[in-house]
This record gives sequence, C-alpha cells and structure tokens, in this order.
Amino acid sequence: MGFLKIFFTAACIILFFSCIMSVTNESFTSKMDLADSYIAQAQFESAEKILHKALKIAHTDFQYLGIYRRFALMQNTELCGEVIARAFKKNPQSIEVRAVYTSFFLQQKRYDEAATMGKNLSGTVYGSLYSQAVLLLTKNEKDYFSPDLVKIYSDAFNTTGNNSFILNAAVILALQGKYSEAMLYHPQKITAYDPVLFWAGIAYDAGNYAVCLYDLSVLSPTVQSELLKADAYVLSGEIERARDSWLWTLNYETASPAAYLNAAASTENLGDFNAAGDYARKLVMLYPDYVPGLIYYGSYALRQNTSAADDLLSLALKPTGLKSLQMQIEESFPLIPISDAIYRIDKALELKNDAYLQVERLKLDWADRDNIQVQDKVIDVWRLLEKNMKEAFIYEEEILRYAVWFFLIHSKFEEAESMLMPYAREKYGEKQNIDGDSYDLVFDPVQVRGKLSSWEREYLAYLYAVYSKNYTAALALLEYEYEQYAKNELTANSGTYKKNEQMCMNLANIYEGLKYYDKAVSVYSEISSLTESPETKAEIHYRLACINLLKKEIKNAVLNLEYSLSLNPDNSKARLLLKKIR
Repeated sequence: MGFLKIFFTAACIILFFSCIMSVTNESFTSKMDLADSYIAQAQFESAEKILHKALKIAHTDFQYLGIYRRFALMQNTELCGEVIARAFKKNPQSIEVRAVYTSFFLQQKRYDEAATMGKNLSGTVYGSLYSQAVLLLTKNEKDYFSPDLVKIYSDAFNTTGNNSFILNAAVILALQGKYSEAMLYHPQKITAYDPVLFWAGIAYDAGNYAVCLYDLSVLSPTVQSELLKADAYVLSGEIERARDSWLWTLNYETASPAAYLNAAASTENLGDFNAAGDYARKLVMLYPDYVPGLIYYGSYALRQNTSAADDLLSLALKPTGLKSLQMQIEESFPLIPISDAIYRIDKALELKNDAYLQVERLKLDWADRDNIQVQDKVIDVWRLLEKNMKEAFIYEEEILRYAVWFFLIHSKFEEAESMLMPYAREKYGEKQNIDGDSYDLVFDPVQVRGKLSSWEREYLAYLYAVYSKNYTAALALLEYEYEQYAKNELTANSGTYKKNEQMCMNLANIYEGLKYYDKAVSVYSEISSLTESPETKAEIHYRLACINLLKKEIKNAVLNLEYSLSLNPDNSKARLLLKKIR
C-alpha cells in the first residue's frame, strides 16, 4: 500500500511540473509573438518591456538566443550583452551560446575577449569566428605564417569557402616540411582556375608524383610546369617521358640550364652518347658559369677517356677492321678533350672558387697525367685541403668530404682519421674544464650522432669498423643512419625511395660479424628488393648463403648461391662455395 502511495505521489509531481513547463513555454511563445508585433511597428519601448518579462521565464539556450536576437534587431547593444552573458552563465557548455557571445565581442571590437571565448569553437561549424578573432589580433606580418594559424585558416575556409585560407594553411605546413599534411588540403578536383603549379609542387614534395602529374596535365605547358613534370617522371621511373619534357623546354629562350643538364644526362642514360655530348657542349657554351653543367661536362670527358682505353679484344680486332661492342660504344662518344673541360672549369674558378669545381678539376688533372701513382694523388689531395683550410682543422666541407672518401677507398686510414677526427672534435666536441680557464674538447660520435651529418656518420662508422675495430660504435652510428632513412622515407606507393645501398651493406655486414644473423638477413633482403644492380644483388645472395651455412640451412644456401650465379656468372666466390657444399 505504501508503494502505491509513493508511486501516485511521484506521478502527480511529474504531471504537475509538466503542466508548469507547458504553461511556461506557451507563455514565453506568446510573449515572443507580442514582442515581434511591437518591433514590426517600431514600438521598441513596449517590445523591451515584454522581452524583460520573457527573460525572467527563459530557461533554454534557444529561448535566451531568441531574446538576444530581438534586442539585436532593435540595436540595443547593452541589453544584448546582458542577455548573452546570462545565457552563458546558465549554460557555458552550449556551443551555440559561445558562438553568439564570440560574435558579440567581435562586433564590439573586443578581440581579446572574442579570442578567449571562441577558443573552444575551433574545429566546429563556428570555428571561423575564432579564426576571425585570432587574425584580427595578429599584428606582425610574420605571424601570419605561424604554425598555430593552420587550424585557424582551415576553419575560416570551411565557413567561407575562400580558397585563400586553405592556401595559407598549406603554405605554413609546407614551410615546416610537412608536405603530407599540406596534401590534406589539396582540392578534391583541380581545375585550371586553381593555383595548379602550387598544388603540383606540394604533391611533388609529398612524394605523390601521380597527383603531381595529374595536376600539371590541367595546365597548358610552360617551361616551369614541364621542368616539374620531368622531375616527377624521373622519380616515377619514366626517364623517356622526363627527357621529352626537358627537350620541350629547350625550344624556349627561357629554358633553364638544368633542362640542358637533365636532357644530356637522361639521353646518355638511354644510351644515346652522341646526343648527350651535343647537349653537354650546348650547356657549357650557353651557361659557362653553371657549376653542375661544368661538372657533368668534365665527368663526361672522364668517362670518354676511361672507355677509350683499349682492351685486349679491341687490340686484337683493330688490324682486321672488325669492331667489338666496346669499340662501337667508344665511337658513339663525341670527342670532348679533357683539356677543354679543364680550361672551362679554370675560367669558372676565376669567378668563383667553388668546392665542387675544384674536386672535378683535380680528377680531370689526374686523368690528363701519364703514369700517375696513388701517392701522387695523396699529395695532391693534401694540397687541395691546405688551399681550402679556413682555420685549424676546419675546411671547406665538400673538399674535406671528398678527401676523407679518397683516403678511405685507398685504405689510407691514418690520413682519413687525421683529417676527420680533429674536424669533428672541433665542430661537435664539448668543452671539458681541465683547470682554471683551460679546457679540452671531448668528442664521442655515438653521443652526438643526432647532430652529425649523414656523410659524417657513415665515414666515422667505416673508420671505427675497419680501422679501429670498434664495432659497437660503428654499429650505433650505422643503425642511427638506417633509422633516419626510414623516418624520411617518402610515401610507400611512390616506388622511388632508395636507401643508401653501401651504408646498408656495411650495417648488414657488421650484424653478420657480430652474429646478429636475423638482423643481417633482414637488411640484406631489403637491399636486394630495392637495388637495380645485378652485381649487388648477386653479392647479397652470396652473403645470405654464408649465413645459411652458419645456421646449417644447406638447402637455402644452395638456392641463394644458384641465384647469385644466375645474376652474375663471374661471381667466383659463389661458384667455389657452391662446389664445396654440393
């Protein structure tokens, strides 16, 4: 019986409040209708009295906003402020109330308060109000490129549809190197009325070459668009199409020297050495101070001279009048004398003492000298270093890099160490007090590996592994370098990203030497899938066979050796090992 009493009492209370709410809503609606009637007749005092009465019984967000709208129609700013402040106090979580309050502050030019109130609107349908407040508060021109404004511009675009805002967001992200994020703002459907070159450039930098090429297809060809198209074709593996784009630009006076250089290099890559030589000549004649062009011209002359050395077959065939394939290739190279390349580089060096040109000049000089020995080259490299010394142990970086590489490939480890270690210590060493004001520079490559450049990590790792036998340090440096390649890898579907093969081979070799066989196999397998060189792939499968044998996987060893020999029949190591295990 007690339960029934409680039930009926609760039901009556609910019905009572329902009735009150219904009457209140009817009363509020009638007051709004009456206020609208007075406003229509411009009887604002009467309307104001009615709205004050309605304000006393208002309880929902939209009722408050209804009153606010009517005071706004009467241009009563003071009462608008009171109503929206009361509405916000009543329900600060309401996004609509917050949006109206932000708009109110903007109209009153109270931008700081608008920014504070509108901060939670970012990312909502009302985000442009916050965007407006922030942009109005931005005084310094440089601040318009602040990363904090990316979301602001995005919200502004979503509301206004103005493409300028979305361009601003993409520009900021591109300046930060966040090209993949910038691509999120790429138009779904691009037309010639859009800034096509801008979006094609973003797609290119993001590694999305298919989108880049599609964007450029919308435009009528220009020198700038064709050069970008050629670069996208190259990274998509379509060298012939890239060459077509470069050749197209050569018909215009505004053609860049890069177009001639790329036309020459791609033509040579496709086996047309004669045409490549012609482009190389035109390049240095039209742009005599263009450093990459002079380097290509010099290297072309070097390749021509290297291939011109008679092999035994050529010597045997010459008296008969027959020609070997090598002889036919040599004849297809137009004559570019080394002396001419040296002359042109010397003229350019008179204007600018470029490090790359100095290195190329040295290579040409060696090729032009008869019976030159390694020790003669070592002396020349030391002279080049002395010529480019800035201060103690500090050299022009590209000169030092070449010198260290030269010493390493000729197993001049002491020379390499004597150049690289003091340089790195001076550049990256940390001061360690000895006594008083004196200090010493302490340099640990592993501790500062994040600060080292890529070539410094690789060369130091090579020194540690081959010369110092410090495999732990070498491994730490190479693993870090390997991880950097992974972090900087372009989009997976681009199909163009390649790791530094030699660095990976060195890393896998150290893994193998330290008996980390699974890691070694993983790296070797990755290089094998990426390399285009059959010789490199053959060497990798030989090394995989050696690991198979250490793990007593004889069948796999045989398969790897057979595959290695199919790729490079001259691989004597693989052939000998296969005979041993069969």
